[in-house]
Amino acid sequence: MRNHFLGRRYAWIVVLASTFCAAQTGTKNGSPALSAAGSCLQRSIPISVLRNDNNLELQLSLMRVNVEGQSASTVLLERQNISPRVVLLLDVSGSMGRFSGTEWANGVNAAELALEAFPQQSQVALVTFGDGVRLSAFDTRSAVDQKLIALKNMKPRGRTALYTAVEQSLKVFGAAQFGDTIFIVSDAEDDAGPTNPKTLSNELTQRGIRAFAFLMVDPNEGPARDRHQEIPIFGEFVKSTGGSVWVLGPNMKWPDGKENSVMIRTMQNQIGWPYRLDIALAASPTKPAKLQIATTMKGVELAYPQHIEACWSPTPATNP
Repeated sequence: MRNHFLGRRYAWIVVLASTFCAAQTGTKNGSPALSAAGSCLQRSIPISVLRNDNNLELQLSLMRVNVEGQSASTVLLERQNISPRVVLLLDVSGSMGRFSGTEWANGVNAAELALEAFPQQSQVALVTFGDGVRLSAFDTRSAVDQKLIALKNMKPRGRTALYTAVEQSLKVFGAAQFGDTIFIVSDAEDDAGPTNPKTLSNELTQRGIRAFAFLMVDPNEGPARDRHQEIPIFGEFVKSTGGSVWVLGPNMKWPDGKENSVMIRTMQNQIGWPYRLDIALAASPTKPAKLQIATTMKGVELAYPQHIEACWSPTPATNP
């Protein structure tokens, strides 16, 4: 990927991870694998490989895991090929209007690009938001693509309730499945919602939901927005839930050809091909516990969740 596409000021923020109780995880297809008894001691964690100089497969015997400084046993390490459920969360508030026009793609075009990277069999729910949130149920990729086409003539308006929209999107999910994902297309402004990003990131981690994002950035507004800490807060939010942020800006070339293919493959690998690491804890944490994962393999850089969350039981799905 070319550096000019990533932008001078903002690099990709690439951390893929999520963590949830084994009672909420299971086999490759997400079916329950363990009984409730002892389930809080067994966790399944998606891991991404950010760098692999020798293109080697990860090996369980070479993995080391610590939770709050205490060693945790590794049980299983397996590369997954999944078709996760994805909520595509599109910002249609007034501030997104500055990205429209013939010289650069707008938020709807970015959402279409994200949709292309989702696994073909993934169920996708399109959720739009400004100061209000408009939920929808899971549907096919092709059906969501038609909904996005219908949105292209809509004029962005209203304030932005970004984190409230993420919180409301949780209603679309029911019992947790390995790989559940929210993909956000937004400029990261939040001026209409009381939801606390840190509290929300803990809730997503408890449910095993990863957040990914296209961050729409106007470089001319960089200094002012940095002072308000909107972009750093958003980046940390996504990082803590275990996802990746791709930064897009209006004076940057929209990816096409080979550049587009590289970007799509990168997104596909993170969303649909994580490693699954099953670990056994000595004791179930009652509050978020710091997680550290390492491998003794040389030339390998891993991305993983920052915390293990306390156990949590999901409520039934809400049908929007």
